Amino acid sequence: MSTKRVTRESLPVRMRKSISGVLGGIALVAVAVVVLYWNEGRAVETARGLVEGETSVVRLDEIGEVDQGTDGALVHLTGKAESGEVLRDDAFDLEVPALKLHRGVEMLQWRENRETKTRTKIGGGTETETVYSYEKIWSDSLIDSSGFDEGGYQNPESKPLESLEVTAEEIRVGAYRLGPGLVERINRFEEVPPPDELPEGHVAQGNVIFRSADPNAPQVGDLRITLRAAMPTDVSVVARNKGGRLEAFQTTTGTTIKLLEYGELDASEMFQTAKSANKTLTMGLRILGVLLVFVGVQSVLGPVVVVAGVLPLVGRVTRAGTTLISGIIAVPLAFVTISIAWLSYRPWIGAGVLLLGAVVGSGLVWFARKRAVAEG
Repeated sequence: MSTKRVTRESLPVRMRKSISGVLGGIALVAVAVVVLYWNEGRAVETARGLVEGETSVVRLDEIGEVDQGTDGALVHLTGKAESGEVLRDDAFDLEVPALKLHRGVEMLQWRENRETKTRTKIGGGTETETVYSYEKIWSDSLIDSSGFDEGGYQNPESKPLESLEVTAEEIRVGAYRLGPGLVERINRFEEVPPPDELPEGHVAQGNVIFRSADPNAPQVGDLRITLRAAMPTDVSVVARNKGGRLEAFQTTTGTTIKLLEYGELDASEMFQTAKSANKTLTMGLRILGVLLVFVGVQSVLGPVVVVAGVLPLVGRVTRAGTTLISGIIAVPLAFVTISIAWLSYRPWIGAGVLLLGAVVGSGLVWFARKRAVAEG
């Protein structure tokens, strides 16, 4: 079932909103520049730290006893991560000899979906048509239904059973204890079969537990529960040995190294994976920075679009033009920011990026002029 609502905004109201959006757009551009500059410094320092670690790491072949000679050094070792502890979930009277025990609890709830279409009318006002629809979904977080457009779809305000994760107090690889930063990296779970006896009102279907009168026709407020465990397994670790405790290693660049991978991997493989992850994060933050600049510039140009929208056709052309202008500003600004950051770390690369930014910016300006001539 769905409902439709139509709302209207006059030109003065749209102008007030767009003018207030200018300050937000300027702030967004400023944040983007900071993110882009910081990201390049972070990437360089992380890369240098990984190179430092790769050239100084010490391989530990014997892990039955703590090597006192490597105390304070960056070490690499492989072995079975185990704890010897039995973890317990009191809600289901369940005990598992594992590194971690996780209980995932989802509740069936209503979710409101919205589809919106906005039309600009002659005179600069807008008419917005919103279609609301509702569906039941399993969600591990509470969905607040108090703001739903329709009042007939109510979700519970709390879950009768929360999700839970229990971690062994001490996890070792041979004689070495894993510090918290490495324990966090243990994230490979497998399903645990439900216990034979379940609390009243619960029923199991395969490895899934339902708290429902009828699991085949669940109602809002019913629960779906899964039990998973991280079992003892072979791992490879690169970290600082501090008296038999493996923790983050501080490099001279100010970055830290604490690597844990599943299986038996040599140090070079682990450092290569870390370098690839650093490059991926760097590129992702660059793209984010460009998008922030783009959105910020569009917000700054918002009042122009609103005024031009007095005539819908002119408004559409103006919107397309401001979108192009936003791109023309966003990409070169990102290149300039990145190049300035690199000039502080690697001048030749920074100069190259700056030159590339100039070329790209010139190309976008040329394209914009050519398009303007063609449309004129």
